[in-house]
Amino acid sequence: MQIKSVGIIGGTGGLGARFAEYFKIKFPELEVLVSGRKTTITNTKIIQKCDLVIFAVPIDQTEAVIESQLINARADQIWADFTSIKQQPVEAMLKSKAQVCGLHPLFGALPEIEGQTLIYCPERIEPSALEGLLKLLAAFNLMTFSPSEHDDLMGVVQCASHMSDMVMGQTLRKSGFDFETIWQVSSPSYRLKLEVMGRMFAQNPDLYADIATQNLSAPHFTGLFAQATEELETIVEKGDRNLLIKNFDQTADYLTSTFCNQAYVDSQAFLQSYGAGVSATTEKQHPVNIAVFGEPGSHTDSASLDFKSVTGGGERRFYGSVFSLVEAVQSGQAQWGIVPYENTTEGSVLEVLDELLDHPDIQIVASTQRNIEQYLMTSDIREKSDITEIYSHPQALAQSKPYLRKHCPNAQLKAAASTSNAARQVKQSASKPWAAVGSKNLAESLDLTIVSPNMASQDNCTRFVLLQKNGQTKNTTVTSAVFWFNADKAGNLASVLSYFSAHNINLLKLDSRRVEADKGGFAFFVDCEISLLDFKVHLPALQKEVADLQILGGY
Repeated sequence: MQIKSVGIIGGTGGLGARFAEYFKIKFPELEVLVSGRKTTITNTKIIQKCDLVIFAVPIDQTEAVIESQLINARADQIWADFTSIKQQPVEAMLKSKAQVCGLHPLFGALPEIEGQTLIYCPERIEPSALEGLLKLLAAFNLMTFSPSEHDDLMGVVQCASHMSDMVMGQTLRKSGFDFETIWQVSSPSYRLKLEVMGRMFAQNPDLYADIATQNLSAPHFTGLFAQATEELETIVEKGDRNLLIKNFDQTADYLTSTFCNQAYVDSQAFLQSYGAGVSATTEKQHPVNIAVFGEPGSHTDSASLDFKSVTGGGERRFYGSVFSLVEAVQSGQAQWGIVPYENTTEGSVLEVLDELLDHPDIQIVASTQRNIEQYLMTSDIREKSDITEIYSHPQALAQSKPYLRKHCPNAQLKAAASTSNAARQVKQSASKPWAAVGSKNLAESLDLTIVSPNMASQDNCTRFVLLQKNGQTKNTTVTSAVFWFNADKAGNLASVLSYFSAHNINLLKLDSRRVEADKGGFAFFVDCEISLLDFKVHLPALQKEVADLQILGGY
C-alpha cells in the first residue's frame, strides 16, 4: 500500500500540528491535510480523501470523533490515533472498515522530533499497509506492543508517576509550611524533584485527569502505588530501620547496580548545569554584571567578548536555560544578558522570542553576528558509525544534520538545553558510545576528542543579542517588535504587512508563535530595518491595526 495523502484530525495545534509540519517537510510528495474547529477542511473531507488518517484530538473526545466518522471509513485506508491510552480508541476504530494501527508518540511538540520514541499497536492492518506506515515513521525510535500491553506500561510510566507527583504536591500543601520556605531549605537534587512535580501542575489538568481515569490499567498500578505507600508508612511508624534498609536494597537490586550507578553519574552531570541555570533565580546570590547562556566555552560565551565595550566586562554567571537567564536579568541578579537570537540556517531561536514576549521589561540593546562552527566530540576516539546517541541544542543539531546523517547513520539525535550541557553529559558518560555537537573551545575545555571537521556550512552565522532590563539604546538600524490580534481571522496580518510596504519599511524577519487565546492565538515577531526613533513615529498607526504591539528593543 502506497500512502499518498495524510490527514490529521486535530492537526491545527500541539502534536498534531507538529506532525503535519514534519510530514510536509520530510515527505514533500505527500498531500497533508489538517482539520480543526476553524478550518475549512472538515473531518469528513479528511476521511474521504486521505490514505492515512490520524486522530489527534484530546483523549476525552477521541472515541466520539472516531465514532462520528465510522460511516465514511474505507477499507483501503489506515486509521491511527495519538492518544496516551490505546484500548478504547483502537476498539472504536475497529468498528470501521479501515485498517487500524494505534500510535503513541512519547514526546510533545518538540522542535526536533526525529529519533524520539514512538509506540505503534498494529491491530488490524495488512503487511503492505503497515510497511507503508512504518516508512513514514522510520526516523523515529519505534516500539510495538498490543493495546493492552501499551496501557499496562503506561499504567506504570504515566499513571503511577503522575500519582507520585500528585501525592507529593498534596503532602506539601498539607504540611503546614509555606512553599517558599520548603524551597529555600531544599538541596539541588530535591529542588529538581520539586521542579519536575511543578512542571505537571503548570499544565492542563484535563490531560492528567483523562490519563488517570480512562486508562483501564490505571487502577491496578495506582493500587500498587498505594500499597507500597502503606507498607513504607508501617515501617516508618514501627521505626524498623533494618526492614527499611532491606526494602531499599530490594528495590536497588530490581533497578540493577548498572542503572543506579549510571543514573548517579548522569544526574550529577545534569545537576551541575542545572545549578548554573536555576540557583541564580531562586537563591540569594550576589548580583553579577553579565548573564551568559550556556557554559564557559560555548558559542554565546565567545560572543560575549563582542559586547565588552557596552557591558564593560566584569563578572559573568552562566545559565543553563534562556528562561533562567531572563529571570536573572528581570530580578536584578544580572545587569546584562547574552543569548543567541537567530541563525542563518535554522532561523530564530524560538525560546528567546517566547521569553521576550513574556518579559516586556527586558529589551534588546545590541547585537553581534559570528560565524558558527560545529564539531562532533566524544569522550574518546571512536568510529563515527559506532555512535548511538548525539546530544546538543536543537539548533546545533539542525545545523549539523546533513553530516551526521551521512557519517553517523545509527545515531539518534537528542535535544539538550545547551551545547555545553550536552558535552558535559557525554563527558560524564564516558563508557557510552555517545557524542555531542558544539564548539572547538567547548571540546578543549572539557578535554573531549573532536572526531569531525566543521559540520556547519561556511555561511552558517548566528546573531547574538545583549539584553537589559528597561534598556535604552541609540543609533539603532533595526527595531524588533511583537504584535497580536484580538482574534485569528483572515486579513489580520495582511493589513500590517501592507502598512510596512506602503511606508517602505523592510522586514528582515517574520516569525509566528502560538500564544494564549487572549492574544488571539498567535503572536507575530518582526525585525524591521528602521531605527527605534523612526519606528516610534509609526507606532500610533500600527497600534490601530493590531490588538497590541510590544517593542522588544533594537540593534
